[in-house]
Amino acid sequence: MKKWLNKARLALLSSLPIVVFFTNFPLIRLGENSSMYFEISLPMIWLATFDLVSLAELPNIIKLFKKYSKAILASCILIFWLVLSCLWSANPLRGTLTAGLIVAIAFAVMSFFADLPNKKFLVREARLFIGTSFGVSAFCIMQGILDVYGAQHNLLCEGCHYQTLGFPHSNGFAIEPQFMGNLLIAPCILSLDILYKKIKLKKGKGWPFGFAFMTFIQILALFICFSRGAIYSFAVAVLLVAAHDIYHKKYMHTVIYITTIIISFACGLLTQGIWAEISPTSEGFFDGISRSINQLTLGKISLPQPQSAQNLDAKMAILEPQEESMFDGYIEESTNVRLDLNKNALAAWKQSPKTILFGVGLGGAGRAIATYRGGYEREIVQNEFFSLLLEIGLVGWILIFAAAYQLVKLHNKQTSFIFIAIIAAYFASMAFYSGITNVWHIYLFTPVLYVLPGIRRTKAHMLK
Repeated sequence: MKKWLNKARLALLSSLPIVVFFTNFPLIRLGENSSMYFEISLPMIWLATFDLVSLAELPNIIKLFKKYSKAILASCILIFWLVLSCLWSANPLRGTLTAGLIVAIAFAVMSFFADLPNKKFLVREARLFIGTSFGVSAFCIMQGILDVYGAQHNLLCEGCHYQTLGFPHSNGFAIEPQFMGNLLIAPCILSLDILYKKIKLKKGKGWPFGFAFMTFIQILALFICFSRGAIYSFAVAVLLVAAHDIYHKKYMHTVIYITTIIISFACGLLTQGIWAEISPTSEGFFDGISRSINQLTLGKISLPQPQSAQNLDAKMAILEPQEESMFDGYIEESTNVRLDLNKNALAAWKQSPKTILFGVGLGGAGRAIATYRGGYEREIVQNEFFSLLLEIGLVGWILIFAAAYQLVKLHNKQTSFIFIAIIAAYFASMAFYSGITNVWHIYLFTPVLYVLPGIRRTKAHMLK
């Protein structure tokens, strides 16, 4: 029986690099209430199944407690506080469901570390993660192509179609582009590092063109997802790696990183220009590029349209009237809505000493803001830091820092800087979203990255 469970556990771990990319498709919808939708996603099914087969690992988990007692104790106290806060939650049902997910994730992570797979298995996981990322990236590009040519069933989310800016921005199998872009951060960073090693060590057949193409497609997809949060967070990781390499005089690594990214992003701009030209809207090639830059720079950079292009657009409008896109550049409303949600969360948190210390309870942010300022209970804060502050208060944040401190103390010389850069990018991205169910890769696949051999030191495993 134990042997069968071990095989099932390894089979589930083998599928994890694929499962994390399918957060919103396929999806089982069970209903809704005033504050949330009841849905079951593929990662949820994976998590429940993995936890069940991992019950056999309880003896090893107990041993893990003894080995890393301080870090695990601090984490368990934090989880206990999160669960306890459901008792005073402004939204007890949402809080209880969220607490259940957190406990399930914590158990899955502990069971993973309690019985680590061998290095060969972990390297295979990383390859599959990058391979899946490449496949999903190609699908994202195809989504955009299908959209500008009028295909109706392309899985693009509402607001992601070409009607918004004249060109589409892809969301893959995630609910929104920001989560698809977030999914691509780690594989893009890993791919860049492996590309450098392939060039330097001349490993692999046909080096480095095949892998260079895979890396290019992934970074291109990250750009055309067009999530500022994901792009900015990716930039944080890249800048950290570049600074680290310059400090250690690894200039070739930095040059390959920056060159590949610049080429990919430039092709992303060209792709958006081409899509704007092809789409049924009146926008042309230059409009697509100009609007992309304007949106990414928060309206700070506006490229003046050449007079020849203006004259051509005017003539085309007379000869063949076309539909207009909803926005002609920086969508200021998207930024203002996020900032207003952040301000409302802080205002709701400050309303009494009780909420300042203990918060409104896990899962209660949306309902607390709606009660305090009005609006919809389903509205989320769009900032994980402010959302947690409102829900679990200062006491909760003290426990978060305590657990984080103990976990950081586990850091050793084998922890790669690539992993640290990815974690920094994930932390930066948390300023742009809130919630658990759309970022399963952060909670479930990061442990795999932590123990992954060959990111920076023993690269030969990854290059074969």
